[in-house]
Amino acid sequence: MRCVLGIDSGGTKCHAILVRDDGQLLGWGETDPIEESRRPIRHPGGRGRSYAAVLKAITRAVGRIDYDEIYIASVASAIPLDFLRPDRPTKIQSFKVPEYEAAMIQVGESTGVVALAGTGAFVFARTREGRAVHLDGLGPMLGDHGSGYDIGFRAIRAAAQSGWHPRRRATFAAAVIKACGGNPNDATGLSLLRYQIGRRDRSEIAVLAKLVCEAASAGDAVARRIIEEASADLADTVYDALDLLHMRNESYPFIGTGGIITGSDVYWDNLCRIVSRFAPKLKAIRSDLPAVVGVALTAISKMPGIDFQSAKTKLFETTKAMLQAKTPRRVKAA
Repeated sequence: MRCVLGIDSGGTKCHAILVRDDGQLLGWGETDPIEESRRPIRHPGGRGRSYAAVLKAITRAVGRIDYDEIYIASVASAIPLDFLRPDRPTKIQSFKVPEYEAAMIQVGESTGVVALAGTGAFVFARTREGRAVHLDGLGPMLGDHGSGYDIGFRAIRAAAQSGWHPRRRATFAAAVIKACGGNPNDATGLSLLRYQIGRRDRSEIAVLAKLVCEAASAGDAVARRIIEEASADLADTVYDALDLLHMRNESYPFIGTGGIITGSDVYWDNLCRIVSRFAPKLKAIRSDLPAVVGVALTAISKMPGIDFQSAKTKLFETTKAMLQAKTPRRVKAA
C-alpha cells in the first residue's frame, strides 16, 4: 500500500496525518501545546518543531498501519524516521513543503497572497507571471508581526495592567496570570515580574493567544483591541507585499492560514476589512481544514498514477468526518 505522511510542525503544535494514495485518511496525530510545555526547550523554532514532538505526532498518526511505499511531506527539513519498522523494507520519498504552497494547494490556487498567522507570521505573494515576494517570518525578536506570539505578549502586558483602572479590566487577565505562574488576585501586576526575566520558549507565550481570541469573541473590549491591533500589523505586511508586486488593483485570491487566522473570526474579519481598503479586488479564502491537509496534498500531487482531484475530494471528506466525530487518534482504513 502506498501512503502519504503529512507533517505540519509549527512553533506551538505539530499535526501529522497518514493518507492512502486515494485520499483516504488513515491516521491522525498531534501534540498538545500544554503537554509539551512541561518538557525542556529543545528547538529554537518552538516546541512544536522539536524532535520529540514531531516523532510523537507521527507515531500517533501511523500507529500499526502497514505500507510498502511512503511519501513524506513536511514543512520542516529534519524528519524523524524512528517510526519506520526495521523488519519491513519500505520505499521512501520525502519532500519539504513551504507553508505557503500547502496553503495554496489546499484551496486550489497557485497564485495570489498567503497571509499566515500562527505562532509566527508571514506574507507570501505570487503573480501570474511568476514574480514572488516573501515577507516576515523572522521570529519574535525581529518580526512575526500579528502572530500568536505577538498576541500572547500583548496579553501578558494587558493582564499586568488589568487591575490598574476599570478601563483596562480584561476578562482573560486571571487566566493569563495563572498560566504565567503569577497571583491572579494581584491587581498591581508585580507577581508577573519573575515570569518576565525567565527564558521563555515562544510557544509558551503564543499559546496564550487562544485565551485572548476566546475573550474577543465573547465581547471583551481589551481582547478585541489586542486582536484588531495584531491583525492590523499583519495587514501592513500584506500591503508591502502587494505594493512591491503591483498587485493592489489586481484580482487575486487572498488566502488566510495558521492557527490564529483559522481560529479567530475577529482576527480574520478585521484583517480582511483592512486589506479590502487598499486591495478591493482580492477574494478572501480561509480553509476550514487544518494546514497539514495541504501539506499532504502537495505530496499526493507528486505521486504517479493518481487522480489528484478525486484523492483531494476524498481527503477532505474523510478529514471532515474525523474532525466532526472528534476522534483525534485514528480513523480505520476503508
